[in-house]
Amino acid sequence: MIRAQENPNGDYNRFLQIFETVIHAPPQLFAKCSPMICLIKVETDETKNVIDIHLSDSADSSLNSEFEKDKNRLDIRSLENYFKRVYKNNPCQTFLIPLSYSMLQATCPDRSVDIATIYNYWKFEGSYLNKQAIILAPIYRQFTFNR
Repeated sequence: MIRAQENPNGDYNRFLQIFETVIHAPPQLFAKCSPMICLIKVETDETKNVIDIHLSDSADSSLNSEFEKDKNRLDIRSLENYFKRVYKNNPCQTFLIPLSYSMLQATCPDRSVDIATIYNYWKFEGSYLNKQAIILAPIYRQFTFNR
């Protein structure tokens, strides 16, 4: 279950609920036995309509493939409604959603995040984020998996 830490209205939670049903953790994440952290960057126009959405460079390649394949099935309208209600008077057009997947396997020898993932957390297409952004409530996913 995905939960937002804040909920000024239901639009953001609707987006999160659809996210959970559309974007699945690829089996490769379980096999790697390590947590995955990244940012979802949402770019909007001046009226808060979404014009682009993608993952930071720290995302596992298997998750990035899954995300790119299915992102058009996300509830973008609810996300736009959220932006228009909560941030209508804010000129910022970049929104970041922290995304984290944790594996709770008893047989995982190391559950730490590697240094390359940390370095790439704020990178998008090889470049660090270099503009103002609003960080939204995170998405946390935990899975129990026996190998």
